Amino acid sequence: MLEDISTRQVKVDMTEQQHTFYCQQLGTLLMCLIHIFKSGMFRRITAAATRLLKGEAGLGGGPGVSGVFYPLEGLNAMVGCLVTTHPSLVLLWCQVLLIINYTNYSWWTEVHQTPR
Repeated sequence: MLEDISTRQVKVDMTEQQHTFYCQQLGTLLMCLIHIFKSGMFRRITAAATRLLKGEAGLGGGPGVSGVFYPLEGLNAMVGCLVTTHPSLVLLWCQVLLIINYTNYSWWTEVHQTPR
C-alpha cells in the first residue's frame, strides 16, 4: 500500500478516489500501530515489531530476520517521497520510528530538511 501511494503506480490505473482511500487506510494503520506500541498493553507485539522493523534477530535466535519484504530503509525511502504530498502520513511514520528508537540521523536530516 505504501509503495502504491508513494509511486502512484499500480498494476491497474488508480483513480484519485482510490488513492485517497489508500492514504486514509495507511493513516489508520499507522495510528493503530502507534496506539498498540504506546499503550503498553501489547509489550510482546511491540518488542517483536521493533525487532522486525530494525532487522534484528528473530525469536528463534537466528542470524537475522529472513524473508522481510521491505527493509526499514526501503520503507523510509518510500515515505521520503511523501514529504511534500502527504505530510500527515510522514509525521505518523516518524512517530513509529521514534517509538522504536530509530537513529539514522541522515534520514532524520532529510525529513526535517535541515542542512548538514
